[in-house]
Amino acid sequence: EDGSAPVEDPNYGGGAVQTGGLEEAQWVRKDEDGGNPHCWLYWLDCIEQQGTVYMIGKVRVEGSDDKAPAYASACCVVRNVERSFFILPRVDPETGERRKMQEIWAEAKAALVPSCVPRSEPFKCKGVKRGYCFGDDDVPRDADTEYLKVKYAARCRAPPTSLCKRGGRAIEKILGAGATPLELFLLKRKLMGPCWVKINAPVARANKLSWCALELEVDDPKKVTLARECQRPAPPLVCTTLAVKTVVNPKTHQHEVVAVAALTHRGV
Repeated sequence: EDGSAPVEDPNYGGGAVQTGGLEEAQWVRKDEDGGNPHCWLYWLDCIEQQGTVYMIGKVRVEGSDDKAPAYASACCVVRNVERSFFILPRVDPETGERRKMQEIWAEAKAALVPSCVPRSEPFKCKGVKRGYCFGDDDVPRDADTEYLKVKYAARCRAPPTSLCKRGGRAIEKILGAGATPLELFLLKRKLMGPCWVKINAPVARANKLSWCALELEVDDPKKVTLARECQRPAPPLVCTTLAVKTVVNPKTHQHEVVAVAALTHRGV
């Protein structure tokens, strides 16, 4: 027997893992009055593809024993994530004041629609006041500086870099356009790391995009909130470490895989 092999600690982690499909009663929760269907998801990782965010984690099987709770892998598909950024008006050399928001809106729409945003997609703008605290000395630090905030679907292209840096006739700079939809989603929902989140009004997906036992979908990122009322501990994990060994083929001079080793630890 290999004495270096890890031994599972019965006092560490714990809990069963359910790999099959789940019935709705096993994952959905409701308020005391029977309304507001939701579920608690312990999210571990997020990925984004073409403006859609996929939250991957675990759900606790409702009704399972509190002393030995069962968990199942889950993926929540978050649709309609939006891209947002801020446009700084250029200073009018004749008046010494920054251009009006109507001019900024007109130039931004002409530059971004339809080159970045199709005419069929919503293009939302509003004037806001923001402060700036980063490294560009050309941007005013005044907290009451007016910007035009622009929002549209994250699946659409970001503004071109040339427009962001050099601006245009009425636009001086575009700030925040380089942020990814995933970054904006995490910041807006205040998700600072793995934790329990509340998924409001989720819909179970029949045609799965993942290998998870449960796959849910919501049509609004605002339906994902921190589950502050959830006092459950983090679920146990099954972790696998992979080590791949390659050699160079003397004929093709390409790296080829010759061995793969894996170590799995349960109850992490």
